[in-house]
Amino acid sequence: MSNPIRIVVIGAGKLGTFHGQKIRALENELNLEFVGVVDPSESQRVQACRKLNCRGFADLYDGLLDNIDAAVVAAPTLLHRNLGVTLLSRGIHTLMEKPMAISSDQTNDLLNAAHKTGAILQVGHVERFNPAFTEARKHIYQPRYIHSKRTSGFTFRSVDVSVTLDLLIHDIDLVLTLVNSPVAQVDAIGRTLVSGHEDVVQARLLFENDCIADLEASRVSRTPTRCMEVWSEDSFTEIDFANRVMTCVHPDEQVLCGDFDVNRLDKDDLIYFQNNLMEEMLPQLSRSFASVDALELEMRDFVRSIVSGRDPRVTGQAGAEAVVVAEKILNSIKCNQRVLNRFAPMPEVFRIEDYRKAV
Repeated sequence: MSNPIRIVVIGAGKLGTFHGQKIRALENELNLEFVGVVDPSESQRVQACRKLNCRGFADLYDGLLDNIDAAVVAAPTLLHRNLGVTLLSRGIHTLMEKPMAISSDQTNDLLNAAHKTGAILQVGHVERFNPAFTEARKHIYQPRYIHSKRTSGFTFRSVDVSVTLDLLIHDIDLVLTLVNSPVAQVDAIGRTLVSGHEDVVQARLLFENDCIADLEASRVSRTPTRCMEVWSEDSFTEIDFANRVMTCVHPDEQVLCGDFDVNRLDKDDLIYFQNNLMEEMLPQLSRSFASVDALELEMRDFVRSIVSGRDPRVTGQAGAEAVVVAEKILNSIKCNQRVLNRFAPMPEVFRIEDYRKAV
């Protein structure tokens, strides 16, 4: 039996603790050795170590770098670049939580460090492991228009970055996965409400193949939403990420070719299609999936990539490309800010005092 993969989690917050729990659960099956949790905050570190029954370290230089094979980085985004370069330049395989970094320059540093040593660099875009999205990709051919909406209440986490890098980055990655074409133009607006960074963003991406994607994200919404609609050459697909439901409409060939016209139907056909239009001309396939543990699937993918040397499902390159687009969105928001302040209506948002009472 080969030696176990020695792995640490960097960041003892909520997400880091979740990652630690997955490692603990898979330790024997995947031949892992959970070395411990790294966090400069003693209180956070102690709390996580109690939950995970593991050792705690104040920093990576606490005797760790020469004694680990892999790491999960669940630290604040502002620290991703320095932590990742430190790990990857030593050949330590790294699962970097999304977003990969705060800028394209920083993602390039991470890619270069991984390339020099051959270390695996995986990025934590967990929606790629959502079974509804996996199934939807089988039915989507040459998307022409995409609309996504991702909203949540204010969690008081990830406030060091815009909602573009916090939530919208998921849909940027998914759209880039679906549309095999470079982004030609970006236009976006955003509004800062409570965090010091944009909390509400709307963006339009125009691709070189003329596909258009409209993306919405808010972390100050009363109604949590995670959904996407995709109009393709031959289908319409709707994805409900939260409930893991995929619905796809494949129009009949007559509809696709423009040969079906209700105005040309005779009386008998008109009566028939009044009752059967949807089933005959616009048949629908709907599939729902049981709940999955996306973090566990992501961890399995990470370990298999280390063992086999194959690319993970979400490569460092994919993570970097998402950050490039996010950066363009943020730049567009800055350019459009004056117009937004004058003309854009205030979106429906929560009242901060409601959350203060709750916590």
